[in-house]
Amino acid sequence: FNYNGSDIAFRFLSMLRLWRLRRVSSLFARLEKDIRFNYFWTRCTKLISVTLFAVHCAGCFNYLIADRYPDPTKTWIGAVYPNFKEASLWSRYVTAIYWSITTLSTTGYGDLHAENPREMLFDVFYMLFNLGFTSYLIGNMTNLVVHWTSRTRTFRDTVRAASEFASRNQLPPNIQYQIYPRHKTQTENSISNTIYPRHKTQSLANLLSNL
Repeated sequence: FNYNGSDIAFRFLSMLRLWRLRRVSSLFARLEKDIRFNYFWTRCTKLISVTLFAVHCAGCFNYLIADRYPDPTKTWIGAVYPNFKEASLWSRYVTAIYWSITTLSTTGYGDLHAENPREMLFDVFYMLFNLGFTSYLIGNMTNLVVHWTSRTRTFRDTVRAASEFASRNQLPPNIQYQIYPRHKTQTENSISNTIYPRHKTQSLANLLSNL
């Protein structure tokens, strides 16, 4: 965290290497389409990784503002720890991450807050970013939960409707037991109808060969 002016400029130029992160995005895109990996957990891993990256970048940049400010005691971290520059790297990093995650989650305990115009300006942009980022996270998590439960809910609704139909018409038990496997067969047929004709023929041939 301790660099002079030329080192800071060099570090900013080195940040251009972050452009390589597009490869990580491409990797997750491939994993989401790979049927060997669970889509739900792959998507969750991506969301967690993006969140940790945003928290890390915001925390480090906010610390950099405090480190370069002329009066260390008039900074968000210096107001709580006057000799923060003498603390260990790990302690400073944890403090920066703590500030970042409490701001991102809109918890805002108030123990660490902006003390000068530079920090206030950065906090404004960070909170505006959080508005969009939080919407992105909530939208994705909602979509995952709905996708995770929709198939089970649809099956349960179908079985319940069949059970109510059987009870309402006083069908014999042996007929009721035949209704439920039929719904399972209809579900499998709906999946089969989405397969391309050539692949469907191969699948049927494979099933017949196993009989």
